[in-house]
Amino acid sequence: MPEVRYNPITQSASTIFVDREDPKRTFEKAAVSIPREGCLLRTWYGVGGQGKTALARELFRISSDEVEPSYAHLRRAMVDLHERSLTDPDRLLVWIRNAFSRAGVTFPAFDLAFAIMWEKTRGEEALPNFENAWLFRTGEALSESLPDAVTFTRELMETTAETIPVLGFLLKKGSQWALDRGKQVWLEKTRPQLQAFYRDGLLIEDHEMSDLMPWMLAQDLNQHLAQAPRDRFVLFIDEYERVMDGAGTGARWRENRFDAHMRRFISETDGLLAIFFSRERLPWEEAPDWRDDLKDNQHLLGGLSDGDAEDWLRQVPVEDVAIREAMLAGARETDELASPVYPLMLDLQVEHWKNLGDRARPEDFSVSESGFEARRFALVQRLLRDYDAPIQELISRLALVQRFDRSAFEHVVTAFNVPVSFAAIDRLAELSIMSLGEDGWLSPHRAIADAIVQSEKQAIVSASRDALLAHFEDRAQPERPADVADDTLACLAEAAHLRRVKGMEGYVEWLDEIEDTVSEAHNPEFLEDLWREALAISQQGLGEAHQDTGTSYNNVASCLDAQGRHEEAEPLYRKGLEIRRAALGEAHPDTGSSYNNVASCLDAQGRHEEAEPLYRKGLEIRRAALGEAHPDTGSGYNNVAACLDFQGRHEEAEPLYLKGLEICRAALGGAHPDTGMSYNNVAFCLDAQGRHEEAEPLYRKGLEILRAALGEAHPDTGSSYNNVAFCLNNQGRHEEAEPLYRKGLEIRRAALGEAHPDTGASYNNVAFCLDDQGRHEEAEPLFRKGLEIRRAALGEAHPDTGASYNNVAFCLDDQGRHEEAEPLFRKGLEIRRAALGEAHPDTGASYRNLAVCVGRQGRREEALKILHMASGGDE
Repeated sequence: MPEVRYNPITQSASTIFVDREDPKRTFEKAAVSIPREGCLLRTWYGVGGQGKTALARELFRISSDEVEPSYAHLRRAMVDLHERSLTDPDRLLVWIRNAFSRAGVTFPAFDLAFAIMWEKTRGEEALPNFENAWLFRTGEALSESLPDAVTFTRELMETTAETIPVLGFLLKKGSQWALDRGKQVWLEKTRPQLQAFYRDGLLIEDHEMSDLMPWMLAQDLNQHLAQAPRDRFVLFIDEYERVMDGAGTGARWRENRFDAHMRRFISETDGLLAIFFSRERLPWEEAPDWRDDLKDNQHLLGGLSDGDAEDWLRQVPVEDVAIREAMLAGARETDELASPVYPLMLDLQVEHWKNLGDRARPEDFSVSESGFEARRFALVQRLLRDYDAPIQELISRLALVQRFDRSAFEHVVTAFNVPVSFAAIDRLAELSIMSLGEDGWLSPHRAIADAIVQSEKQAIVSASRDALLAHFEDRAQPERPADVADDTLACLAEAAHLRRVKGMEGYVEWLDEIEDTVSEAHNPEFLEDLWREALAISQQGLGEAHQDTGTSYNNVASCLDAQGRHEEAEPLYRKGLEIRRAALGEAHPDTGSSYNNVASCLDAQGRHEEAEPLYRKGLEIRRAALGEAHPDTGSGYNNVAACLDFQGRHEEAEPLYLKGLEICRAALGGAHPDTGMSYNNVAFCLDAQGRHEEAEPLYRKGLEILRAALGEAHPDTGSSYNNVAFCLNNQGRHEEAEPLYRKGLEIRRAALGEAHPDTGASYNNVAFCLDDQGRHEEAEPLFRKGLEIRRAALGEAHPDTGASYNNVAFCLDDQGRHEEAEPLFRKGLEIRRAALGEAHPDTGASYRNLAVCVGRQGRREEALKILHMASGGDE
């Protein structure tokens, strides 16, 4: 018998494709019958484990012109709803748009209409990703990939706003929108459709825009047909039951906005074949508008025909005819000969056959039970009996998890006194129902594991789940952030999975507590996924107004904030604050935390004056609710101080920083990372007042604490290296400062990525140190790198971007390139005046730098005038 005994594609019922001739013929007949006007609908439905996803993928594959040239006229799109959040119907349209974009369809009307809707109704949120986009928000998407772009507000809007009024709206908003210069003809194609956005010369109401978007998406597809009349569209939608979950029947499904967007899109699109794969029939058949389209076109995918199942067994390959016949008989849903073969049960038969090897006989695969549940239970028990009793028990208990490693295996052995040695994990790794990952973790065959769990006694399932949950919880919370590793994240993911299975009551509170150490170790991308999932579940199960939903909004925002995605975070923080105020009241400490978080996000965007009253409100609530000695109150003092510091009000900030440090030391101890950050903050305030010698030992103390608590690779440790270097540089000790600056840059690049604004700050600081040593040519490219990162990450109007313009100019000026430097000095001054105000010391520094540059060019009177302005004189 061959060494490779089965096709790896056919490992589980969720991924196998058996050559189902009836569905293929149904699809082929529909694909050649798509009308020029109107659409066709087809659905395949059935319980899980029947291979619907595999069928969807196979039909998508065979409809490619590379497989079948006669399908060259099809523009195909696949939208898989598995693990997607289905709370935002507008994003459904983006998924459909992107899928058809990969098939070569362009979406001029939809892209511009969507941008207008987003700017008008959700302008503070990041625009969803558009594949092959022509339209960009320049602060988010312009990069080297779009070198030749037209920015609407500068070059294009004024000349087109009269004929395309919506552009006038964008112009008035002051948003920075751009498109590829070569696609200006794109605007012409949008005019007729975009008229629908206007009524009596005014934009339609905000709430009407979203409802119009499915129609707008359809218009671009219809426009494609007008230009390529032989083309047709095919849209595959998998796991559509997730949209209908909870919608019910009757009037309720018509109220499902996600589903309503899909119905509107399909009804407006010509030349479309829409194919749904779902556990249930589409309830659209209840509506007169859809009844005729769906009549006789909803197909039950109930099982495999004998011919299809036999063909699959040959591919495994099971070569013995008698064994194949016995396997098919035992895999039927019932004991009746006409009953179809259930894919999962056939999967169990094949696993049993692989375990028996050359010992397999036809009688090994017979099943005497009559009903489906009993037959499945018999097959599961038979598969388990292929192993000795201890291994059976281990498989049954470990089937609950998605993945496990040696430590989890040993815990189960110990907790339940399973009579095997720890070396038995090697036996598990060799089983056909287990997959070994590159990281050494084992994954149970999912479909079979689910069947095992469903067949096990509830008491055993509950005990196993509790023991595994406790084990993964413990490992997900190491004592120090420095001890967080990849295995820690894997354990947190497993713990979250097991905790969700227990029920959603208390889940958000549980996750909020257990993720603390992982969060302190800076893993925002990983945590973002967990919190987005928690948010979706809370919205669906508890409602938008529930406090757990508010906490989830806040924590998704925190993850975005930690990645430098402040503009995306802000509306989520505000939503969390709104919910907490309503659900918990103004005086609750969680409400205080939300005020603080909104303020912190504004602060990171350079909007310090907006942030200050919110910081003070958060501190006031925390003091009243938690007391003066609580560490959160200490953080509140620290945050108000930092905001004052950013505004140049260092003397006001200093006593608040000292108060925050005092509270942190008393409440958390001298070794806590928050205490380390407090030392750092006091030092920063002293440094800004020119008291560098006082600041240095505090900076070094903060670095010492953070290295011990968080580890050498943590971005906060990188910040501390940077700050010690900053203090040394301010004392003229440039050669001592340089290696520390470079160390901080190295850590930030590794921990935060090249595009993070803190990485941009580190490039700037290394450059500054080189510049102070007279190494201007070495400094210039680093200054420019810092400017590039800050413009992309923070936007053109941020004061840090203004500082970077100033620094590039300063470096050019030192090289005698005064004419090149002057416009950059002016740009930096313009940004600082707008962002920080005329009285801020950084604005004053920009005036002085510009005056020096102008003076060096011999324009003495102009330089004196600029200096006069810097001192508060009239222009």
